[in-house]
Amino acid sequence: MQGKHAITALLLLFVVGAVAFLIYKEVQPAPNPDATALKESGEGHKVVAYYFHGNMRCPTCVRIQDFAKEALENAFAPALADGQLEFREVNFDLPENAHFVRDFELSTSSLVLVDFHDGEAKDWKLLEKTWSFVRDKDAFFAYVREETQAYLNAGAP
Repeated sequence: MQGKHAITALLLLFVVGAVAFLIYKEVQPAPNPDATALKESGEGHKVVAYYFHGNMRCPTCVRIQDFAKEALENAFAPALADGQLEFREVNFDLPENAHFVRDFELSTSSLVLVDFHDGEAKDWKLLEKTWSFVRDKDAFFAYVREETQAYLNAGAP
């Protein structure tokens, strides 16, 4: 009999916790892709590939950064050279970079593409599948190449 009361209490506690969490999520402001307040100098179209990481970096996080940089350098050397594409490493644990965690909904080290038009961030995409492809370099490269090309094409006339 006492076991039933304990299970009932635990289930009730779970339900109350779940409802509280849902209410908390509802009152939080929704992230806005334009809320990043990222600005770039210049006119025209530019894509920035940000690799975000924290102070503590596991071997897999370092591999994702290395693969991302290599994939971009191999597939988009001319775009990197002329400034149409840029790769930036950013430590989100630094106080001045903490806003990126909110801005891009980061939960771990991540690769994010940001599409700039006339210096304003217009769109962004978190490349979540980099973690899935970290053990398959060819699939990783193809994924990053495809997603980056789509963003570069977004600025094409």
